[in-house]
Amino acid sequence: MIVVVVDTTATFVDVMMSTTRWMQLLTLANQSSVTLVVPDVVLRETARHWHHKATEAIKIANSRIDKLDKSTADLNHLGVEAAVIESSAPLTAIPDAVGFEEQRRDMLEALGVDLQLTPSGLDIETVLVRDLARSKPFQPSGKGFRDTLVWETLKEVIGEASSADEVVFVTDNSGDYCASNGEMAPELLAELTPGTGHLTRVATLDELFDTPLMTPLVGAISKTDSELAEFLALAQATAVAKAELLSVGQVVASAVYSTVDQLMGEDVDPYGDEFTPGYNFSELDLPNSLTEVTLDVVEVDQDTLTWQSYATYDETTVLIQAEVDADISLIALAYTSEAVHLAEAGLVAVSDPHFNDHMAEVVLSTPGRLVFQIRVEHGVNYAEHCELERVEPL
Repeated sequence: MIVVVVDTTATFVDVMMSTTRWMQLLTLANQSSVTLVVPDVVLRETARHWHHKATEAIKIANSRIDKLDKSTADLNHLGVEAAVIESSAPLTAIPDAVGFEEQRRDMLEALGVDLQLTPSGLDIETVLVRDLARSKPFQPSGKGFRDTLVWETLKEVIGEASSADEVVFVTDNSGDYCASNGEMAPELLAELTPGTGHLTRVATLDELFDTPLMTPLVGAISKTDSELAEFLALAQATAVAKAELLSVGQVVASAVYSTVDQLMGEDVDPYGDEFTPGYNFSELDLPNSLTEVTLDVVEVDQDTLTWQSYATYDETTVLIQAEVDADISLIALAYTSEAVHLAEAGLVAVSDPHFNDHMAEVVLSTPGRLVFQIRVEHGVNYAEHCELERVEPL
């Protein structure tokens, strides 16, 4: 039997456990093709990390909402009708780490994952002796308490395995568990009971699935759309609630509109200068005297959204190009005299004529076609990746 034990480095890169590799691993666990062990301390650390990421996402969203509100106020002050800009109330959601942990626990248990508790026989004296001796996985700084709990859990799993079982430890935490050559540290291996399961360490889930152990198992996983959709619903909503699968068009639209919302306040490179950070808007005919250009508002015409798939790989991944027309509002700086000239020509509106001693802040609008590159997995209700690739003139 293959037993896979995951460390927090395998969950931190995807706290939702929704990438293809996680989906494959959970499928194999659900089919009892492998035994998947998630130590209790790993699940709890993952919930803490999810809480941090969710809190940061809310802060970013509220920052963008605040910028939108300020833009609306500026337009109203200038007598420009701004009713079309919908103001949003700040997000007040408080990420619930306890609720997230319970939801993940229910999901994993429904799939047959072994949520291994810390060994009941492990006492604080044992951990303290290891800490004081600075024995791996403790570091010279004293850091390593949670890593020690993971190791003790792994030791118990190996001790309960037979000599014919292959135990694979997925961790990228080589500094705490490994020697300088990347292999498991000899002093840790010396703690294992002879005649029990054979231990192998890999850094990532990708590396795990590249091993000869896993290759035939992955090949045996059914990959029809309906079966992937059924499993994803099980993985995301537990065995008692089946989620309705969205169409590819719905997934694309959701990804595009979500990405557009995140563009507010982002830097723009108006001239295709490789040394200027930001999205490349060089194909648009923007005045050549602007600097520090940022996106203020992007209002898409949803009726113009089109998409097409242009590549498929790994049998389950579809690459898609999507396009949508939009009215784009930019904020920029220009020298005061140039700002006056541009305003007289009707190319910009001056929002702050005295931004500093030499510069004025200006606002300009331009139509454009936004082109996105999107990656979608079959049977998944969201895009794994969506990026604005370029902006074309209309």
